[in-house]
Amino acid sequence: MGIFPPHARIGIWGFGISGQAAADFFYKKGHLVTVMDCRALSPEERDQLATRNIRFCHQSDLAAFFEQCDYVIPSPIIDINSLTEHQKRKIVTELDVFYAYAQEPIIAITGTVGKTSVTTLLSQLLTSYGLRILMGGNIGIPMLSLVDSEIDCDFYVLEASNLQLRFCTRFSPFVAILLNFSPNHLDWHGTQEDYFSAKCMLFAYQKKESHAVLPLSLVPHVKEKVSLVASVHCISPEEDQTRMNFPPITFTDNWLTLITVIRLLDLPLDRLTHYAAACAIPAHRLEKVATIRGITFYNDSKSTIGAATLAAVRSLPQKPILLLGGLSKGVDRQNLICVLAHTVKAIICFGAEREQLFAWCCDYTIPACAHASLRDAFFAGVAIAQPGDTLLLSPAGSSFDLFDDYKARGTAFNQLVQEFHTTVQSTYAPSGISSAISDPGDSMAGIDGN
Repeated sequence: MGIFPPHARIGIWGFGISGQAAADFFYKKGHLVTVMDCRALSPEERDQLATRNIRFCHQSDLAAFFEQCDYVIPSPIIDINSLTEHQKRKIVTELDVFYAYAQEPIIAITGTVGKTSVTTLLSQLLTSYGLRILMGGNIGIPMLSLVDSEIDCDFYVLEASNLQLRFCTRFSPFVAILLNFSPNHLDWHGTQEDYFSAKCMLFAYQKKESHAVLPLSLVPHVKEKVSLVASVHCISPEEDQTRMNFPPITFTDNWLTLITVIRLLDLPLDRLTHYAAACAIPAHRLEKVATIRGITFYNDSKSTIGAATLAAVRSLPQKPILLLGGLSKGVDRQNLICVLAHTVKAIICFGAEREQLFAWCCDYTIPACAHASLRDAFFAGVAIAQPGDTLLLSPAGSSFDLFDDYKARGTAFNQLVQEFHTTVQSTYAPSGISSAISDPGDSMAGIDGN
C-alpha cells in the first residue's frame, strides 16, 4: 500500500547493501531519490546512480541533504539521536517501510544470540511444509529487495537487529520472536536497559490477532517496556519437548522456539523431526571443521558476545581450548572469563584486546597466553592440544580489530585448520609421496562428510 505520496523526495542515508536496495526500490516506485554516504562512491556506483538520475550527497552536507528530502531512510547503523527535531520528523526506518509495502504476513526474529540460526532453520522448516518463504533482513539479504521481488510467498521471515528495531513507529509482524537477552552493543546503546528497549520494539505495534513468542522469564520485563496486545506464547526450558530427536546443529531453546512457531501456525508437529533432519545452519556457527591427529576443531566465529561463547563451550562434551578475542562492543568480559574458569582447558587470547583478556585469565588462574594474530593464537592452541582435545574458535567479540566481518574470521580459521592438516600429511607421508588421510583420528570437513 505504501506510505509516501507520489513523487515524494526520498533520501537514502548510507549506500551499503540495504541502501542500494532501498535506492533501487524507490527509483522503481517513481520517487525522486537522493543518496548520502560518508565515503566517496566508486566510479561504478556513480554510474549506477547517474543512469537512474539519482543524486548523491556527501555526509558533510547533511543539512542540505535533509532540506532536499521529504523522507529519509537511514542505514540501521546510523545514530539519529544527534539530529534536530525537524530532521528526526523526516526519519522512516527500513522495517517500517518494509511493513508498509509487504503483501504477506511477517515472521520477525530478534534476540542477543541465535537470530541467524533460527531465521535460517525456520525458513527451511516452513519450506519443507510446502510454504513459500522469502527470508531476509539482518541475515544479509536486504528486506526491500524482498517486497520488490516478483516471487510469490506465504510468509516473509526476517532477522531483525536491535539497530533496525530501535526507531520503529509502525512495524507490526504477525509473529514476533524474542529468543533471549543478554548485554551487548553497549557501545551503541550506552546501557543494558536501552538495548533491551530496542529489542522490545519488536512487539510495540503488534495487533491482537498477532503472536508474540518469547521466554517465560522475559515476559514481565517486556511488559514494562511495551504493551503486549498479541497472543503470548512462552518458551520454557522445563517443557517436556526435548525428547524429540533433533539434530545437534543448534541449542535446545532454539528448537523449543521452532516447535512453538510450528504449533501456532497449525502445522502438523509429527513431521517436524523428519524435516529437521534435513536442516542446516549457515557456516561459522559451532561448525565442526575437522578432526586431525585426535584434535577436533570447531569454528564458532559467529559468537560475538559472551552468552554465545558460553553456550558453545557448554555444548561440547569436553573442556575445550578456547580462542578468545575480537572487540567487546562495550561489554565487560571479565565475568565471562570468571564463568569460563571451570569450563575450559585453556584460553588463547588474540587481537586488539588480548592483554586485558589475558590479565583476567591470570586473575582466575586459567592457563592462558596472548597473541596479536589469529594465526599465532591458532598454532599456540595446537601446540598444547593433546589427542582427544577440542580447539574452539568462539571469540565473544566482534571481528573488526583484525577482519572485515565474522565470516572472514571464520574463513581464516578454516584455512588454518587446512594448513595444519597439510602440514600433518607432509610430516607423516613418505618423502615424495602424497598421503591420503588414513588415520582414524584424521578427518576434514568435506572429506568425511563433517
